[in-house]
Amino acid sequence: MGPITALLPRARIVRIANDDYRIGEARLIDIADLQAWLDARHPDPLEGLRTRPEGMGLEDYERALGDAYDLAEKGPPVFGTPRGAAEFATAEGTIQLLKVALRHHHPELDAGDVVGLAVGTEDRPAMTHGEYAALRRAFFRKDPCEEAEDLLCFPRPEGGRPIPWAQAIMEVAELYGWRLADIYSMTVTELAAARTGGKPKVSGIPLSGGMTAAMAIGRQKRAFYGADWKGGTGDG
Repeated sequence: MGPITALLPRARIVRIANDDYRIGEARLIDIADLQAWLDARHPDPLEGLRTRPEGMGLEDYERALGDAYDLAEKGPPVFGTPRGAAEFATAEGTIQLLKVALRHHHPELDAGDVVGLAVGTEDRPAMTHGEYAALRRAFFRKDPCEEAEDLLCFPRPEGGRPIPWAQAIMEVAELYGWRLADIYSMTVTELAAARTGGKPKVSGIPLSGGMTAAMAIGRQKRAFYGADWKGGTGDG
């Protein structure tokens, strides 16, 4: 049997600026709050253009509306995409993510305390890049195998476009008859387990070009150690 924490993740201890903090896994409501922060940073593309500005010609107005449409179609950065990740790599994004990650187990921390953890105070050093990375691992519960795959840079399985959050949540609600309000408080792991019926991930999934994960890792090792490198069974 696999560990029950695969379904019921418990808080992890992360050391930040010489103190230990409990970090629980991100819940859907946390993801929504992080996305709301991203939304708020995206300017309204139609600001000042809902009526033609005084003195602007019709041709210029139509051109401005076209530019606004392009910006609106692009939309705000989305959590989980490279554009969203770039926002949370900024000082403001770091503080926001730290605030959301700490609030469940450390309600005693106010906004000033969180800023102090991120940037440091006279009494304590600033959070390091390594500590921020550890906090993100605890909060988002990325699978160590997936982390290793990223570091080894081997290809991902081929597939269609990922489904949006709304579809994933509504499918679970329809399947089990749960209220949306109950689903919003679930962790990402709990939602994934509900969608898959708790079935574990299958190893050896074919990747692009017919490779398996083991074969791709073997290829990376040969590239690093040389063509004469010999691995164990299944290393490709």
